[in-house]
Amino acid sequence: MENEITIVNSTSLIEQTTSNALIEKSKAFNEFKEFLKNDLKDGVDFGKIPSVEKPCLFKAGGEKIQLYLGLTPQYKLLHREFVPNQVRKDKVWNDVTKKYQEVETIRNYYCWEWSCELWHGSVKVAEGVGMGNTEEDKYVSQYKGAKTPDS
Repeated sequence: MENEITIVNSTSLIEQTTSNALIEKSKAFNEFKEFLKNDLKDGVDFGKIPSVEKPCLFKAGGEKIQLYLGLTPQYKLLHREFVPNQVRKDKVWNDVTKKYQEVETIRNYYCWEWSCELWHGSVKVAEGVGMGNTEEDKYVSQYKGAKTPDS
């Protein structure tokens, strides 16, 4: 049957792989890691982000790796929300009193959820989901140039 699912014992995959094939794959993987180590630039392709211990891959680095591997991304909007005229309370720095004060503002709320599938030819090899909204600190602090306690 065309749509039949076959259950495979995971150890049989290992048993079917020759030691030469494993050595070649390991060698290719190590060469690719060395290539990336020499080609990706700290602060551009990867780097540290606040409150995360290890360096993270940035969008630019991910796009380089995608190109090197011949992958094609496909983006899908999964969810979108817009709520106009929301009353929000923010803590804004007052330069005169040298304290944060609570300020009530009215602003719009936007939210997006996207998926990104990576394709190699006609085979989907990976998928990730990301979300953003206008209540994230980086967007709230941009609203009227306000400083937030965390910025």
